[in-house]
Order: sequence, then structure tokens, then C-alpha cells
Amino acid sequence: MCRALTTDEVLFFNTAPDMLPVYEALLRHVQARHPVTTVVRKTQITLRNRHAFAMVSLPWRRVKGWPYECFKRFSEVFIVDYSA
Repeated sequence: MCRALTTDEVLFFNTAPDMLPVYEALLRHVQARHPVTTVVRKTQITLRNRHAFAMVSLPWRRVKGWPYECFKRFSEVFIVDYSA
């Protein structure tokens, strides 16, 4: 069962709201397999159980002249499940 996002998690994506659904998909995938807690900091969200095993960060800069849509190409989530 997936938990609701915390306020800190939602606010983390204020500068890139298009990335929030990507994070939600990642979190759903991970929570379906493992218990996880999140630690939200200024520049990243850390997913952890006993140890940190995944980090989520936003693109930290834009190239001058590039449209914002260029970042949408990063919106695909590739998850490799090594447990099988």
C-alpha cells in the first residue's frame, strides 16, 4: 500500500512540477516491493530502509536558450529489478 506524499515531498517539486508524477511512479514501484522512508533535503530526496538506496534530484541548471520541454525527456522512469 502506498502512502500519501508529504508536504515536503510535494514542495520539493515546486520548480519542476512536471517531475512530480515521475517521482510518484518511482515511489509506488519501490513501496510495492520494500518498506521505505524518505528524507527530503534542499537538493534531493533520499529513499532508505536501513541504508540509503536511491536518491531523487532535479535538473539543477538549464542551458541558456533551451526550452523547458527539453527536461521532459528525463521524465521516463527506468527501473531495473535485480531481486528476481
